[in-house]
Amino acid sequence: MKLHALAALLLASLAAFPGQAYTPGVSLDCSGQNYCTVSISGTSYTSITWSIDSGQTDAIYPIDCTNLDYCIFRCMNQPGYVQASVYVWNNQTLVGYDSKPALCSEM
Repeated sequence: MKLHALAALLLASLAAFPGQAYTPGVSLDCSGQNYCTVSISGTSYTSITWSIDSGQTDAIYPIDCTNLDYCIFRCMNQPGYVQASVYVWNNQTLVGYDSKPALCSEM
C-alpha cells in the first residue's frame, strides 16, 4: 500500500512538469557500472530520492540511497540494464528529475 501511495505522489508531482521529461539542472550519470551519480545545479533542494526499476535483473541495493548524490546496485545472477531515476525535492515539492538506463552486473 505504501508503494502505491508513493507512486501516486510521484506521478502527481511529475504533472507539475507537463511535456517535460527531464529537468534542467538535474543530471544523472550512469555511464559507470553498478552505480549512478546525480549533479544538481540551479535549484534549492531538501532531499533526493531514488528509484531503480530492476526489469529482468536480480538487482540488489546494499545501501539506502536516500539523500545521497549516488546510488549503487549489484546483479549477482541475472545481469543486465536497470532504469535508474532520481527525484529532487524542496520540502515536499518535486523540483527536479532525471532517468537513465544503467548497467548492472556482478562486478
